[in-house]
Amino acid sequence: MIYLYYPFDDGTGVDTLKNLVRGVGHRMVPADGDIRSPAIGELFCDNGSCPATLNAAGDDDEIYIIGHSYKSFKVLGDANKGVIDQSEIVDRLRRCGLRKVAKCRINVYACYSGRTADNQRSLASYIATSLRTEGYACWENVYGYTKKVLNKTKMVDGNFEIHVESDRNTWSPLAWFPFVFVEARPHID
Repeated sequence: MIYLYYPFDDGTGVDTLKNLVRGVGHRMVPADGDIRSPAIGELFCDNGSCPATLNAAGDDDEIYIIGHSYKSFKVLGDANKGVIDQSEIVDRLRRCGLRKVAKCRINVYACYSGRTADNQRSLASYIATSLRTEGYACWENVYGYTKKVLNKTKMVDGNFEIHVESDRNTWSPLAWFPFVFVEARPHID
């Protein structure tokens, strides 16, 4: 199963997730009456459900952490420019029920979340390090993006697809540019 997690309570989470869920997995958007919120933020599944926790996430599942970022920033932002760092991101995952034994894949769905610049580590790398420090088994399965990602899906050949920036102000389906999706390695300072 694929979980989409927006770790903020800024009032934009439901609309953001509705725009993205059509581009991943089973592509099912939950009905408005079925939307339940976790302890903090918003959580959708690609099968059209809205669990209130991540406690069912297992080894074969994926969690997309959705927000805004920029090259080598170690913070994730919401629509109102509020930010949280990697420690707070992991704490919010914990508060939403992520089990330490789950080896699920963590996709940091934010612009440049997997990109490093000026000898800085990526946001995804900071999150992987924090997960490792806190004892989560999923620390080895953290991924980010080296380019901008679009916070909504676009229609391609009759299907909604997640898009990345292919050239300046030009968006293309992620499937056309798989190299922008990279694994993040933790670091130990």
